[in-house]
Amino acid sequence: MTSPPQSTDILVVGAGMSGLTAASSLDPTRFQTLVIDKSLKIGGRLASKKLGNARFDYGAQFMTAREPQFLSLINACEELGIIKQWFTSDSGKQQGHPRWCGSSRMTAVADHLAGSLQFYPGLRLATIECINDTWLARMSSGEEIFARALLLTPPVPQILELLKISDIKIAADIFDRLDRIKYEKCIAVLAHLKGPSTIRHPGGMKFSEGQISWLADNQQKGISKVPAVTIHGSVIFSEQHYHSDRQKSGT
Repeated sequence: MTSPPQSTDILVVGAGMSGLTAASSLDPTRFQTLVIDKSLKIGGRLASKKLGNARFDYGAQFMTAREPQFLSLINACEELGIIKQWFTSDSGKQQGHPRWCGSSRMTAVADHLAGSLQFYPGLRLATIECINDTWLARMSSGEEIFARALLLTPPVPQILELLKISDIKIAADIFDRLDRIKYEKCIAVLAHLKGPSTIRHPGGMKFSEGQISWLADNQQKGISKVPAVTIHGSVIFSEQHYHSDRQKSGT
């Protein structure tokens, strides 16, 4: 694995949608930008997996664009054939919001955003320190990177824990707002079926109660050659079984 440079203009921590979008929007002729992630792959919650001829999107199932800047990115990706409109939400109004998905898989969006970015996988950020207006990022594996600017995009609880460990203080009102952000666990089951599923067109079903919150037919979605269904557990089910044997929980 290649080691990152010891210094850069901008260090982006996290190679999910937020980190990749931010990094790819920066002018490479003006800034040297590095992207690191503790995972060995890019994408974060844009997660896909292939099992034989079956392909699954098991993280984020689709994207919705309401802000002009993100909508511009979505339109550009659609023109390039990277994404496609999967369905339109039923909002109870005359016209709902389009839901886009990767044409081949959701991680294709991350691959496109990564482009020619300098990405270094498998680096877990341990502490950060500000020294004379320069950030020093120390990795758990021992590497150190100095950066003029630091952008943190991991889940908020991880960011707050990093700030605490690093003894970095932020304004109380900002901390309170961030501390109110909560995340919910979600167990995903990947099912390779013997025949077509009975999930109705266009291949996605949302549930408001019970053990399942979402079903997706990846073959109908257009990313799998064979019947392959993604099942997302409900919040209650996922909380109850998160630390249990996954094989038993999945059945």
